[in-house]
Amino acid sequence: MCLTPINPRENDSRCSGSEMKATISLKGEPKKLEEKMAEMARMNRALYESEQKYRLLAENVHDVLFVLDEDLRYKYVSPSVRFLRGYEPEEIEGGSASESMTASSWLSASKIFAEEMARDKTGDRDARRSRTFELEMLCKGGDTVWVEVRVSLLRNDQNEPAGVLGVTRDISERKKAEENAKLNKKDENYARL
Repeated sequence: MCLTPINPRENDSRCSGSEMKATISLKGEPKKLEEKMAEMARMNRALYESEQKYRLLAENVHDVLFVLDEDLRYKYVSPSVRFLRGYEPEEIEGGSASESMTASSWLSASKIFAEEMARDKTGDRDARRSRTFELEMLCKGGDTVWVEVRVSLLRNDQNEPAGVLGVTRDISERKKAEENAKLNKKDENYARL
């Protein structure tokens, strides 16, 4: 490849010095270039299709998908967090997981995380292992919402914990039904007396 000046513009303030033109010598290699361009086009098409599938899932699933880094700060939160908690994803990303739930839920979640880290240190590194538990999350308007969270550890190339992948599902209706069942049971017990 060589660079040659074209149309030097000494009096043009937009151009300092000469403009340069790149010349590539193919010398019998157009076939390889065509193959490389076709391969790049296929890769771009596959990447676009993959992004479209991901976007379809992330933007339409009702559950909230999230990724936490090793410091338990949100790296990613799916757009469905708008419907569950009233926040835009950008308002949560970068924030600490401890800021997103009630104090008692944070105690439960941090205990589970500590258990998983201790388990990992013993050599129990099952990549398919996950934990499911209930938390009370904070909403933008000041309310709370009960959720079921399923989490698993993300691992780096050395198979060490590098973060958390999770799915959050609204269980408010289930919690209300459980509370109503408890109240009904109490009423039945009281009526028997």
